[in-house]
Amino acid sequence: PAPSGIPGITDETLAALSEVSRANLDRLAGLIAAGRQVLFITGAGLSVASDITPYRNRKDAIWSNFVTEWGTRAKFLSDPPAWWNDFWLRTHEKPEFLDARPNAGHEAITLLSTVTNARVVTQNIDGLHQRSGLPSFKLVEVHGRLGKYKCVNVAERCPFAISRSIDVPCLDDYAIGGTRMADRNLRIHVPLCPGCAHPIMPQSLFFDEKYTSHAFFQWPVVDRWLELSHVYVFVGTSFSVGVTFEALSKAETNGAELFSFNIWEDLKHPELRHIVGPSERTLPALYDLVHDKLEGRSIGRPRLWCFPRQTAEDAFVTEPLEFYRAVK
Repeated sequence: PAPSGIPGITDETLAALSEVSRANLDRLAGLIAAGRQVLFITGAGLSVASDITPYRNRKDAIWSNFVTEWGTRAKFLSDPPAWWNDFWLRTHEKPEFLDARPNAGHEAITLLSTVTNARVVTQNIDGLHQRSGLPSFKLVEVHGRLGKYKCVNVAERCPFAISRSIDVPCLDDYAIGGTRMADRNLRIHVPLCPGCAHPIMPQSLFFDEKYTSHAFFQWPVVDRWLELSHVYVFVGTSFSVGVTFEALSKAETNGAELFSFNIWEDLKHPELRHIVGPSERTLPALYDLVHDKLEGRSIGRPRLWCFPRQTAEDAFVTEPLEFYRAVK
């Protein structure tokens, strides 16, 4: 069987790719197998195969169908019940998102993280990297995560507004008039902070918030990973958010090589090496190519698996590490 667990995925995928995409995929596999520090930056396109609606570039895209003014803390503060019931529960926290499962693209990234030094910064709040088994010390959910919540009482420095997250096991516990999440008609009384009794909102990064607004977003870790990585691999992103702007800017100064997995070639960024095709096929093919290159280097020699200290903060702090290497 193929290393990725998908029989024939590499041959079939490579055959469907353009010559340029094949060459870029092979180059990326070589860099990863050679032990280069790799950072994946994943966006909504990765989760489309898990039946999660993307944010842009499709008729059913979330931000194409709902006025972007709703996605702000200011809008929430103006009317928390309306914000929850007319915006958030209709667009994000709904059954198809909460019940989604990782697809082959997520699983390939997780597999790569087990045999290489790959790290992941995701713009997605769907939690699918986590569900695919990606270790928390290799993952930053820089835009938040569904199912986590935060207080808005920054003025009184409530810890849940600055550094801690709130778990709400079941929003149905706050249901109004017999509505239910499963029936797709849930309306709720706004949950309150357990620390100060102010209204809470989802642990997500909204348009009028900064990455440094809450510790959950781990921006210092993201900044460090960007600084010390040799290769940035963008997956399913439209390059329309702050973390991608920052990554492209960092690459200009640190010389990181840039690769993009998407279903189209982004002509606005000629510095990118494109792998054009569905990521649920191209990413497993990447894993298989990396696996084959690593196996080829270790023929007749024992393999040594090396892992970093088990926290995101400790990653990449000292000299570059080779997380999968062959030794004589």
